[in-house]
Amino acid sequence: MRNYDFLFYIIPPHFFDWINYHIFPSNQKYKELKNEKKIWIFNCPDYGNMGDIAISFAQREFLGNYFPDYKIIMHYISDIYSDMKALKSVINPDDIITIVGGGNAGSMYPGIEFSRMFIIENFKNNVIISFPQSFLIEEGYRGRRTLKKMKRVYGKHQHLILCAREKDSFNLYREHFNNRIINIPDIALYLYDKMPKANSSQNDGILICRRNDSESIISDLDWDKIEKMCKSKNIVRFQDTVVDKIYTSFDDQEREFSMLLDDFNSAKLIITDRLHGMIFSYILGKPCIALTSKTSKSQGCYEWIKKCNYIKFLGDCSVSEIENNIDTLLNISYTKKVDLDANYELLYKSIIEEINEKKE
Repeated sequence: MRNYDFLFYIIPPHFFDWINYHIFPSNQKYKELKNEKKIWIFNCPDYGNMGDIAISFAQREFLGNYFPDYKIIMHYISDIYSDMKALKSVINPDDIITIVGGGNAGSMYPGIEFSRMFIIENFKNNVIISFPQSFLIEEGYRGRRTLKKMKRVYGKHQHLILCAREKDSFNLYREHFNNRIINIPDIALYLYDKMPKANSSQNDGILICRRNDSESIISDLDWDKIEKMCKSKNIVRFQDTVVDKIYTSFDDQEREFSMLLDDFNSAKLIITDRLHGMIFSYILGKPCIALTSKTSKSQGCYEWIKKCNYIKFLGDCSVSEIENNIDTLLNISYTKKVDLDANYELLYKSIIEEINEKKE
């Protein structure tokens, strides 16, 4: 048993936050919103993962476009326990609750999953939509304990929609839960028509965006070889979609997200093993070589956009295979998108159906 798993016997995720929720009185946040018609976006990242930040902004964009008569409120994940009493006093049964999508459903990121379950448990009378997620249950005690609690919490909610962003997660959701389950592309892809597209005059070399965590399967030695090969062809720059920062302002997040996209937009080609490195390239219309990682989420999400002509996913991350694709992508004369509108329309219709069922 891993040391982290052992902690599950003693202190579950957010245990002390949960204790504080029961001990301390309600704050007075949001009281002016009591009589508003509201959609909430819970579990917004306050940490520096630009992929998760893009998801939260795309979710806001989607909800704003499809539900223009609602007031949309974003709420940081770190505030969910301290604000819960205040939230329960202002959230009405007809308010719609959404939870930010991403790659954290299940046991791999238990703190985020427990936060999601805390929200679901506390709003049993609302329609709740967990936006497109990658869902993973690990072997061992942590996985078994998390899945058992998820089944208990999800199973008690009558108006919960679970969205999976790839087929593996969709099938796993269907195996374990009886809620309404739909397969929808990562919501960040919804930003395709909302972002400035690549300018042909902006062709400043090759941008490498690489993981530096446990999900990476490419060694430092192989990255050095990739870098050397790229430098033989063009100027090479480096970027990551994760920064070491805690945010207290959505405006700051949006400003830094825009700066990151500007950096991607100024490259001629992106090479990345980050899922959202691939997604940012897609929504900007930038040629990209997307490399596999330990999880199947990148390949699963690529299935939605594989018919576009400027993103190439490689399961074989060898230098030779990457080199074979560089020249082709550097010489693309036009970019062709994939129409995902019908998928997002399905999400909208599913929400409306759930709202109508609740009223019956």
